[in-house]
Amino acid sequence: FRLDSSDALQGMFALNLSAGDLTLDLGGNEAFDVIPKRSSVHSFMANVEGDVKIRGSAHFDTLRIYATGTFFLQGRVTADFVEIFGLAGVSVAGDVSLAGVLLSKQNIDISGRAKLNFPSVAIAVGYRGNRLALRGKSIMEGVAVAPSEVVERDSSATLLDSTKALLPFCMDSRPVVFARRRL
Repeated sequence: FRLDSSDALQGMFALNLSAGDLTLDLGGNEAFDVIPKRSSVHSFMANVEGDVKIRGSAHFDTLRIYATGTFFLQGRVTADFVEIFGLAGVSVAGDVSLAGVLLSKQNIDISGRAKLNFPSVAIAVGYRGNRLALRGKSIMEGVAVAPSEVVERDSSATLLDSTKALLPFCMDSRPVVFARRRL
């Protein structure tokens, strides 16, 4: 699916793609742009049976994506509120700044200076081999939950939370990893 006009994304937009992948290339990646163009979208929602890729330069007031495949977000993207569900995985990279919920049954990767602003929640729901990873100067202000107990964080990534205590939590009698620190 392809949108040709930036005007099509100026207001509210909803899409249901029952077979195939969705790619939104929002521009702003041109090497010779002195002042990069940034699209502004009031509300965008997509229900996709496949992968979703959003890249480029844009601001979303509200971004809701429900994908049966993997969700990829990269570039210079900001969002005031997100609900992202990628059944096969979620990947957020680049100069991204957003607040909301990231949910996957597999892996969640946050990297490349991406920032999840408070209040945000990232949950890698599955139990077998899935992980939640914070890398490459990424910042997570909220709760990172991984029932598989695999939370990877390299030395350049930051994980901040609004409480100072470790909370015990169980999901189907399995421990859930919380990493928490006062802002």
